[in-house]
Amino acid sequence: MQTEITVQVFNPKQEIEAILREKEFEVTETYTMHDWYFSKHSWRKIQKLTYPKLLQHSFLVRSICGQQQKYYITYKNKMCDKKGNCLQEEKINVCVDDAEKAVTIFQKAQCTLWAEVKNVTTVYKKEHICFALQDIDGLGVFLEFEESEDMKHMSVLEKIRILSLQAQNLGLTLGNDYFCKKPYLLLHNLLLHKKAR
Repeated sequence: MQTEITVQVFNPKQEIEAILREKEFEVTETYTMHDWYFSKHSWRKIQKLTYPKLLQHSFLVRSICGQQQKYYITYKNKMCDKKGNCLQEEKINVCVDDAEKAVTIFQKAQCTLWAEVKNVTTVYKKEHICFALQDIDGLGVFLEFEESEDMKHMSVLEKIRILSLQAQNLGLTLGNDYFCKKPYLLLHNLLLHKKAR
């Protein structure tokens, strides 16, 4: 099980990059990621499920294109608190050789595709601090910090406290939610769009 935080950044992208350069963070990797979230449940039921329940009954197809292309079918086993915030997660991955074909198979099997998350991820590092800056199509920019090896012995709450401080110390304009649920946000944006029609 791994602990991570995800928080939205409200600075313009160029300003974020300038601030991180000034603080001497270096780009170690850039890649694109495309996730397709599926559930066995119908649209009607999906709309009524809480985020933890929805993820419990979902899996995703993931395509990563960077230095190498990788494709997975992934199940995220999340431990959430009473507010639905994910405190820890375990990812179970199976490699596939073609993400688009995997998506087609699940659609033909009448699994419900309830969210597509497309992003460009840039990984930054300076000494022991490492994080991902994610530019999410349709949502904006987010920071994602994952626990490092030296945090393994700490409690979950201590890990969250340290990761949150690392994010705050970057000097960026951040949101208040350190447990942003990107696929869930996209799902609700889609539902609002459908209602507006």
